[in-house]
Amino acid sequence: MRESRGGSPGRPSRFKRGSGGMTNTVWKFEQLRAGKVYSSAMFDTREEAELFAAQMRKTEPDLFFRIEPVEARLVWN
Repeated sequence: MRESRGGSPGRPSRFKRGSGGMTNTVWKFEQLRAGKVYSSAMFDTREEAELFAAQMRKTEPDLFFRIEPVEARLVWN
């Protein structure tokens, strides 16, 4: 996971595990409450984002989640 808002922990590394390189796509995870973004985070892979969403569903079942791909160049210059 990349950076976050709203109290979710972040992971500083930009590298995929075992690949030794960077990807062109990151996965944006957003938690929504009452139609507004409650918190967001960025992940290296969709699998990481889905795993995090599964964990969050257990702890905060009243929130909706959205996971979408984002080109890395749009996030970092």
